[in-house]
Amino acid sequence: MSRKSRGDKSPWKTPSVYAFVGDYGPFRAKRFEPIEQVLVILYDKISRCASGPQHHTMYDFAGQAQKRLLKSDDSTSGDQDTDTIRNGILVIDVRYMFDTDQELAASLKKETEDSNLTLTKGFGKSILRLFQRLHLRNIVLAAEGELCALALKLHKVLHEKDSGMISELHLSCPVLTARFINTHLGAPTQENGKKTKPVDVTPLKLLVETMNSRVDILRGFFPSGATEIVGEEQTDNYLLGFTPVSENSGSREHPECKHGYDADYRSTLGQSLFATQITVEMNRYTKQYERNCEDITKSLTDMIDESHTETDVKTINWSSCETHIGALVLRGNRCILVRSLQHEWIGMRIPSLPRQPEESPADTIGRILVEFTEAGADDVTFLPQVLPVSVFAPNGRPILVHLYAAYATEPPPRDSPLEPDVEDDESTYDWYTYTNAMQKVDAASTTALQIMALNLVQCVKVGIVPTKWGGVFGQEMKMLDVCITTPIAQPLLDE
Repeated sequence: MSRKSRGDKSPWKTPSVYAFVGDYGPFRAKRFEPIEQVLVILYDKISRCASGPQHHTMYDFAGQAQKRLLKSDDSTSGDQDTDTIRNGILVIDVRYMFDTDQELAASLKKETEDSNLTLTKGFGKSILRLFQRLHLRNIVLAAEGELCALALKLHKVLHEKDSGMISELHLSCPVLTARFINTHLGAPTQENGKKTKPVDVTPLKLLVETMNSRVDILRGFFPSGATEIVGEEQTDNYLLGFTPVSENSGSREHPECKHGYDADYRSTLGQSLFATQITVEMNRYTKQYERNCEDITKSLTDMIDESHTETDVKTINWSSCETHIGALVLRGNRCILVRSLQHEWIGMRIPSLPRQPEESPADTIGRILVEFTEAGADDVTFLPQVLPVSVFAPNGRPILVHLYAAYATEPPPRDSPLEPDVEDDESTYDWYTYTNAMQKVDAASTTALQIMALNLVQCVKVGIVPTKWGGVFGQEMKMLDVCITTPIAQPLLDE
């Protein structure tokens, strides 16, 4: 193995990839098939300076994508530009490749002003590898501002490696330095000393506020290009691959869809906007890169506190820190997770409260039920034989939670044991299976749920925990290729 392969590559982060489609279901990358005829946008809209809870990082973009992708269904006239993105929009978000905005700006400056014709390590080459592993074909590559220089470098390298990947370029208000133009768009010198004018046959669309010398150079380099001069307020719309829509174009758009994302909006054909996060990982068995897709449409409207700085858990004195009693309330193969309707925290949590003096864990669980759910202490049975599990710094809070198990005394609704989990955002709690609960809570809580699931397996075998109402919590768990299962109860019977 080479010395280079053993090096620490943890700082070499990859961009976040999001796909938006206006359809009846979320985007899915079919195995062994390329992602074709999509608009791929290099994205770096800086918004990390804001404080307090905010929407998902793609929330603002989703409003633009919703307007563009679903517009053609509500318009009385056809739009030729819709062919550009008929299979959707891919967003290559480069912001979180770096810890700070300053690092991003410095890397982008190095990428665009470097006299070397190749892409830089950790930034340009990472995006290049991502494009290749995504298996893109016949795409439209779009960029805005300083990212236009990166788009031009990517296009040049990819055109030499795979001429069928990029079919068209869209550049909005390009920012190109004189060094970049001289290095990448200047005429190459041949051996005999004569210069020839370089020409790229790839179609180019330019959006500029005013004509300038940079535009003339690009138009000369891309003779198949077209230039539009529009107002600055229209640049975002054009970046999505469309000529801006006039007020009297005949489109019937939802009033909230013009400026922001509307989760309830449907086109006249009943189509909705779906957002998907794509990750590319190597399969450990086949050694081939696979494109994994996760539907994040519901997460677009979630409030996320990105400005929150988590405590360094290694500096916490665990012997004297604040301690809580946590309640893992079980009912069949599900447990309770709670949410804050007053937005005191983001997402779902395992409920917990500080233990009062001379209060037993069972009494604390009773208070938890009263405060976080519509139930009381009489609605559960405390399970003292199930050993508690320690949860260190859940959600980054400097507390230690001792997680105890309790079992509901009342059965679930008749059809719920085998039905999918149902969420009610207006309720303080919901019931989740092990698989779904692991996706809802933070890393510290997922570890605790894994340990608790193993505890429950032992307790089931000796009859401490029943296997009814769908089974036992954690029955879907897999560890070391051994599936942990328990007998599934028969469908709920009338008693």
